[in-house]
Amino acid sequence: MAVRTTELVQRLSQRAADLERKRDLYDRLRSQVETFEGTGLGVIVATERQLLDELQGKLQAARDALAALGHAQDTEAATRSLAKLDELLSDVAWDAGEDVLGDIADKRQRQDARVGDYRSQLDTWKNHVLALTKTVEDARRVRAGVVVEKAALIRLQDRVQQAQRDLDAKNFKQITESLDQLKQEGRSVQAHLDRARAEATETQPYARQADLLFLQAPPPDTVNNRYAYTLLLRTPSELGAHGINIQDTSTLGKQDHDEIRGIISRITTAIEKGDVRGGPATGAVAPQAEPTPIPPVSGVSAPSVPSLDELQRHRTRQYIYGATANEDLKQVNYSELLQQIGDLMYRLFMPEQMRRYIADNPCSLTITTNDLELPWELMCYERGRFLCLDRPVARMPMGRAFPPTKQRPPRSGKVRFLLINADPEGTLPEAAKEVNTIKAKLTEGEAKNLVEVEILSKEEATGWKLNDILLNGGYDVIHYAGHAYFDPNDADLSGLWLQKEPRVVFYAQKFERLLEGHPLVFLNACQSARTHNESAPGESFHLQKPAAGLASSIIYGGARGCIGALWPIFDEPAALFAVDFYNEVLKGTMIGEAMRRARNKSRKLYPDNMTWAAFVLYGDPTSSLVE
Repeated sequence: MAVRTTELVQRLSQRAADLERKRDLYDRLRSQVETFEGTGLGVIVATERQLLDELQGKLQAARDALAALGHAQDTEAATRSLAKLDELLSDVAWDAGEDVLGDIADKRQRQDARVGDYRSQLDTWKNHVLALTKTVEDARRVRAGVVVEKAALIRLQDRVQQAQRDLDAKNFKQITESLDQLKQEGRSVQAHLDRARAEATETQPYARQADLLFLQAPPPDTVNNRYAYTLLLRTPSELGAHGINIQDTSTLGKQDHDEIRGIISRITTAIEKGDVRGGPATGAVAPQAEPTPIPPVSGVSAPSVPSLDELQRHRTRQYIYGATANEDLKQVNYSELLQQIGDLMYRLFMPEQMRRYIADNPCSLTITTNDLELPWELMCYERGRFLCLDRPVARMPMGRAFPPTKQRPPRSGKVRFLLINADPEGTLPEAAKEVNTIKAKLTEGEAKNLVEVEILSKEEATGWKLNDILLNGGYDVIHYAGHAYFDPNDADLSGLWLQKEPRVVFYAQKFERLLEGHPLVFLNACQSARTHNESAPGESFHLQKPAAGLASSIIYGGARGCIGALWPIFDEPAALFAVDFYNEVLKGTMIGEAMRRARNKSRKLYPDNMTWAAFVLYGDPTSSLVE
């Protein structure tokens, strides 16, 4: 009996040690399984979980058998409990547990490699974010239009941050989806980088702004028939250096001044007579009949016949320097006319030092003058390079008052457009087409999520309604398609023609007095940018008022900028010009640069009708509608 007891004690000691080993195996297996389950990859160890649960049951049963063995009353009872314990600890499930531990180690190794791959992918995307962030910031510093790229950057940052959170939480199922979304979003990263860099390169020179002052010294010298001007060029400030002032004077004969000023009226007459075409064209003017050749005389060479281009240039020169009012305007090449007048103005007004600076320094220009009747934007330099095509150009009237300081009203975050269709006589069907086209282009294009567009129909376009709109100040862009009226005797009585009966003209001075907020105003109407000159300094104070006219009054009312036309404009080219301009400003492009791009595009598409040259921008050319 003592031998039997000793044997039972030995077996019990062995089984207790074996039980401890099984418990250690269970703990290690449980740790591995729970680690996988905690990462969201429990499905990978689903079979192992079932085995773990089975082993847990056997481990608990073995503990119960061991406890029963300790309470056995006799040898037989102890033998039965020990046999049960032997059976539980020798179950093949424990051998499977050993094998599973090795499998899980392999799975863990593969998981670690997968995590490393996730981290590597995330590091790559973080580098993309850093590169795009730097490029966008560099572009914004030079005021380039990178709104689209900025939005793409924000989306990319959000995706990367979400993927990082998934990785930190070991949520591997979700991180796979996050990385897939990153791949979809990131396919255009290189395109965004390339465009942002190109925008920065193109825009950088124009972030610098020079100021040109053309101050006519009143009153004109009527005895000697001449106009005297004080000229001032204020160069942009550079890093570590202030801008400098270059001052000079110019004197213009009355005949030259009046001839240049009269070009606007002559172009207006030509357009109204139909001598300037409105549709797309391939050449500057319609071909004229070739001159009849002169028969040669025996022994004498035939005189040379001037080419068609030479005849057109001759007619243009004659028109500028010696044509009569009754000359047939159809004989004039109007593109040539603008270029020659622009070259003449540039040479007459700009001294050599200023010309040299302008030619060598591509920058934005603001022209401030009290002689607002001359087409300063159309000055040409270096063989026909128009200022307004070569760089952003805007003008400012020179008044005696500051525009009011006003708080920009809060808005929803989108750019709010108001498109006004004014057709008091029912003669402008294209006005309705224009506002509908603009709305469709804006709400269906890339910027559709940035804009809210409302249309004011011709029935709604009343004086009272416009009063309320200006006082409310809720719009970022106000676009007017209709008639503008210019009063040559009192420019304050110029305005927008809204209704026929009773006749309602929304006068220029109302804009200055009612306008709230800082909208960008686009007047797609004939003669909307025509102005009167400033009153002469030295006259009584009540005449010291800003240059009148619609555009000037809108600027002095506090608008961000105003675009108007110097002469009648064709409907379709004008509408497309506005769409191109808006597409640019909604990208964040400076309004002066947006004008320059729209001009060049319009000139390329419609070289004959001069719509590109008709529009004038008032305001700061380096300001942006969308930051």
